[in-house]
Amino acid sequence: MKQLKNSAALLTLLLTFITITSFRYLPMPGYQVGDKAKDFTLKNVNGQLYSLNSDPKAKGAIVVFT
Repeated sequence: MKQLKNSAALLTLLLTFITITSFRYLPMPGYQVGDKAKDFTLKNVNGQLYSLNSDPKAKGAIVVFT
């Protein structure tokens, strides 16, 4: 019985490892480093809308999801 539990634990660990490591080989849609982001609009906590182009003088933007 103990050997069966160890085998199941080892198999679970192996499958978890394979699953985690295989994600890096999947194509990831979206932006790459250096890409220019398209304009988008988000609502802040006060309900005001802000777009990426809200401040044309800004050199960048930080978006935080909490």
